[in-house]
Amino acid sequence: MLHRDLRRGVCLIWVFLIIVLSCVNTSYSFALLTPINSFRTTSALRSDRESPEELYAQAAALRAELSELSPISPIAPPSPPSSTHRLSVSIGREKNTWMSRRWSSSGVRIPFTLDCTFTPTSLLQSTPSARLRSGYDSLKTEPQSYEYNPKTSALKFSLNVLESYRFRDCEIYATPLLFAINAYGPRWYENVSSKPGTVCIEQWGWNTGFLRKEKRIVGTFYVEEIDERVRRRDGF
Repeated sequence: MLHRDLRRGVCLIWVFLIIVLSCVNTSYSFALLTPINSFRTTSALRSDRESPEELYAQAAALRAELSELSPISPIAPPSPPSSTHRLSVSIGREKNTWMSRRWSSSGVRIPFTLDCTFTPTSLLQSTPSARLRSGYDSLKTEPQSYEYNPKTSALKFSLNVLESYRFRDCEIYATPLLFAINAYGPRWYENVSSKPGTVCIEQWGWNTGFLRKEKRIVGTFYVEEIDERVRRRDGF
């Protein structure tokens, strides 16, 4: 009897172990097959979509359509009509200038006027010479281009002085005069600031800590559209 019970117990243990091992193998096999099945499913979905060659062909066709369209040009500031203005310039020592200490140290100034025209072609046309000392003397100049920036409302232009002019310790050098003043709105050529602008020249110097071309203030100026009031005031 004892041997029979032992045999029966051993058989039951083996049956239990076989059942447990079969369950473990089944779950392990399912875990291994799950990524494979998911990969097969994903591959099947991808195969239903468009191939890379078809996508490349569509992209090439789209690029060809875009290249046929005309490019969008940036909005440029409106060009002015040919309107004549008068520059009333005063050359002399200004506060915080980097000019040499001897230049215009006495406080004497050289005023002159110049008529110019802002044309749609961005060229500054002026009379052949500036009027010095109410027209008793002249200063030969050469017109340069101008530039208007609507973002900063800055109007910049330059005049090339062809010959120097000296009065006491104040001198206008034979070098380009750089003008800068504010102007506002789409019709900026009609809304130039009534406040004075600055006149600068470029000279080599060490004021910034190293040798470079510096902009040095040499005077101020006003811009006025020529009308009967301006002609009566200046006498010409």
